[in-house]
Amino acid sequence: MRSHVFPNKVFGCLCCLFCCLLVMPHGAMANSGGVENPSGHVGYGGAQNGSTIIIDDSTHDWIYGYSDFGTSQHGASGNTVFINDGAIVKSVRGGNSVYNADVSNNTVNVNGGTITEGLYGGEGGNVSNNSINITSGNLAGEYFYELAGGKGSTAQGNDVTISGGYISVQGIYGGLAYSDEASNNRVTITGGTVYGPVYGGKGSKSAYNNTVTISGGTIKPYTYVDSGRIVNVYGGFSDSAASAINNTVRLSGAPDLSVVSLYGGNDESRTGNTLEVHTKNLTAYNVNNFANYHFYLPGNIQAGDTVLKLTDTAGTNISGSQVAVGMAGGTSPLKLGESVFLITNDNGLTSDNISTGSLHGKQGVSLDYEFGLSSTGTSLIATATKVPTDLNPQTKAFPEGHLGSMITLLQGSDLIAGEGIEAAKHATSLLSDTKVAFNIFTAMSAGWSRYNTGSHTDVRSFSLVAGPAIGIDLDLGRLTLGAFYEYGTGISDTYNSFSNAPSVHGDGDVWYVGGGLLTRMDFTDAGPGNFYAEASARAGRVHNDYENSDMRDYAGRIAEYSTSLPYYSIHAGLGYIWNIKDSATLEMYGKYFWTHQPHVSTSLSTGEPVDFDSVDSHRMRLGSRLTYPINAVFKPFLGVAWEHEFDGRSSTRIHGLPVSEPSLEGDTGIGEIGFTLSPSERVPVDIDFTMNGYTGMREGVGGSVVMKIKF
Repeated sequence: MRSHVFPNKVFGCLCCLFCCLLVMPHGAMANSGGVENPSGHVGYGGAQNGSTIIIDDSTHDWIYGYSDFGTSQHGASGNTVFINDGAIVKSVRGGNSVYNADVSNNTVNVNGGTITEGLYGGEGGNVSNNSINITSGNLAGEYFYELAGGKGSTAQGNDVTISGGYISVQGIYGGLAYSDEASNNRVTITGGTVYGPVYGGKGSKSAYNNTVTISGGTIKPYTYVDSGRIVNVYGGFSDSAASAINNTVRLSGAPDLSVVSLYGGNDESRTGNTLEVHTKNLTAYNVNNFANYHFYLPGNIQAGDTVLKLTDTAGTNISGSQVAVGMAGGTSPLKLGESVFLITNDNGLTSDNISTGSLHGKQGVSLDYEFGLSSTGTSLIATATKVPTDLNPQTKAFPEGHLGSMITLLQGSDLIAGEGIEAAKHATSLLSDTKVAFNIFTAMSAGWSRYNTGSHTDVRSFSLVAGPAIGIDLDLGRLTLGAFYEYGTGISDTYNSFSNAPSVHGDGDVWYVGGGLLTRMDFTDAGPGNFYAEASARAGRVHNDYENSDMRDYAGRIAEYSTSLPYYSIHAGLGYIWNIKDSATLEMYGKYFWTHQPHVSTSLSTGEPVDFDSVDSHRMRLGSRLTYPINAVFKPFLGVAWEHEFDGRSSTRIHGLPVSEPSLEGDTGIGEIGFTLSPSERVPVDIDFTMNGYTGMREGVGGSVVMKIKF
């Protein structure tokens, strides 16, 4: 049998071949030809690290992304190989070091063709983060010993992903370490036909934290060496006793495992080895050497269903193991007393000293169940002994996150009704020598605010408005009309504390884009000043991506969701500007704001259906501003306001059950200070800068800048 490791004497014999390899520049493509040595062998390889090799229609013996043979640049990293339709090669390596140097971050993509002897993402000394991706092709041969994401003295973080093709090899390894440890390697099979044993990681001294994930395809014994009708799948395999620990085999979908025996490790220690089953109606040959059995009941589970059926005629022994039960978030809730069969083997099931008490099982992150565990001579059974009638209180975090989009929109409303209208008015009044003036205006604001919603939500936001405006002198006064484009973005952080559950922290990314119209009528003086009226209307679309890493289901998935929905908003205001003396003015105003987000339905990443009811914000603001020019260039101002939010409730249902409602309702005090800077007549630009402070329902600070340019 051929050695699995190329010894130095083999390389010595092959010196003439490797010296004749066709070397290619970084990023080049190899499609045909090559260098042929006297024995007729042909090969391709990159000339330096970072090479990309593409093989389409040729016959080759060896393919390398890069090999350090005969070079002073030892090690191989960052190389990529593509094997496409029509290619026939013996062995392929993404990166290779004949000096046993480090080999990392190399990739082989097999999209077709034939490989007959070996396939490695990386091979050398310490191999890490190399990968193989197989979507199609024929990988088979009598001398095809190994398919490994990484093979070396140690193997860490290497990957093999199989989604299609015909693969028949004596071993498939996420990572293969021939003298030390194999850790954190992965094999993922979602499709294709696989003949041969599978190892998440195999190490000489130890194998730990390796994973095999199977969600599709067929696995059968190796075809060229008939080892019987059963094929083994190992989370981890170690040549040393009692050192294959903390490995995972994960099953989902509907793979064909009828002749597969599943092993957490190859020794009896079992420590930390886990079998995860995320589906139902699976059939396998047997399970061995798992300390933990975790069952995540799928969304279509029904009372009486079987999750995993085993057929070994010698029976199955899971004694001394720990069992946990979870449920997919979209599952129709099981009724009290309903049962499912977790493991069955008609030939006998031994389950001594396993956990048989009450088990707490989550449905996604929203519902908490309790299960009783029982065993017969052939079955392990989970029965719902307590079913939830209320949601997990932590679910309040989700409507808090949904309010993040409304809060960002409200701050955009403030910009339009404040600095936006002022910018449109002053942009056209700069052209005061004409009765009809056209100009462009823009305004932007940014700030941080905390909204006390029952817990609290922090939002950092930026808003921008820009557009054309026209000013018209009428008998009644000066009319300003404008159209605008608006854009805004916000980062929200939600913080929720509970008396009966741990605190949770989530964060969201919000952005919106829209447009609208605005108007302001400044009436002619009435007494010591003048009245004005203003209004705006806007519409657009707001997007919100929210996640809460403190809320995870039994599979460890973070609870998150995304929404995209329209928004609508209007505002109207009345005010009076009193000319006190020496150009000093006192402005008094009242404004009303309405902002609307319609109902939207989505799902959490953990499966639960979520319905967010429409959210309406109704705000009233009363305030005043004193402006006292120092000179023609510098005009400072100072203002105070009071605002009341009448609504702003986020009503939400998960699985049709109500979630505790956060609300923006309450009072906020607002203070502002700022100035207008008018450099000179020669510089046709005015700049307004404003700083705001908030206390009450809303706490925080904000700032805005308005540039008024005379074109």
